[in-house]
Amino acid sequence: MEKLLTKYVQNECSLDEEQKVIDWLQNPTNETRLRSALWRQWNKPVPPARQTPDWQELWSSITEQTAGLAAEPSISRLISNQLIRIGIWLSCIIAVGMGFRMLRHIQTLTDVVYQTTIGQHMDVKLPNESGVTLGATSSLEVSSDWSGPHCNVWLKGQGFFATNKQPTHSRLLVHTSDHFILETKDAAFTVSYQSGKTQVTVKQGVVYALKICLFGSEQRIMLKAGDWLEYDEIKSKLVRRRTQPAHFPS
Repeated sequence: MEKLLTKYVQNECSLDEEQKVIDWLQNPTNETRLRSALWRQWNKPVPPARQTPDWQELWSSITEQTAGLAAEPSISRLISNQLIRIGIWLSCIIAVGMGFRMLRHIQTLTDVVYQTTIGQHMDVKLPNESGVTLGATSSLEVSSDWSGPHCNVWLKGQGFFATNKQPTHSRLLVHTSDHFILETKDAAFTVSYQSGKTQVTVKQGVVYALKICLFGSEQRIMLKAGDWLEYDEIKSKLVRRRTQPAHFPS
């Protein structure tokens, strides 16, 4: 009868079923039984609604559903992740390259360059108190980078260097070609660089000639007063001989 009553309340009964329900309700015993059942249902406590979701339960459900996905990523996702990694590496490489280029550009702009013309000579005072006399049609570039103890200069043409005695760990470094450097702490010497050839004549003190070889190795030659040396960077050839310092011009 309960199923029939449910259909009656939902207005799903046929005419015969409606008549059965009406006849059943007209019985006082059945009416009392129905009221008792409704009263118990109405007084049944309703469970309180959950105010906040159970996050632990939700996370466990998500973990169970996605356990297989993490172990077997799709090919498209793998390709996408690889492309993202490549893009990040390329961005880093480009940023580093631009940074080095900007730093080199800034250094080039702040270096000091001295230049002479035909028939002109110039006396230059270096930051380490050394003196240089430039010959005609020569140039001397003095680095403005003082992060290290050495004074770096680049010579094209002719120059006479008179180096004051430097502190313990300081040196004057005269660059001519990319693979040839003159290093001294306290000396007087003449340098000439033309057509790929560097000629050095030591008047006083000690000068070290450094030839940069393959893989960064160095060939180091000590030159004393009276020594003359020529380096041909095209043939990568060194020639050394003795001269008379007393015959040098002042």
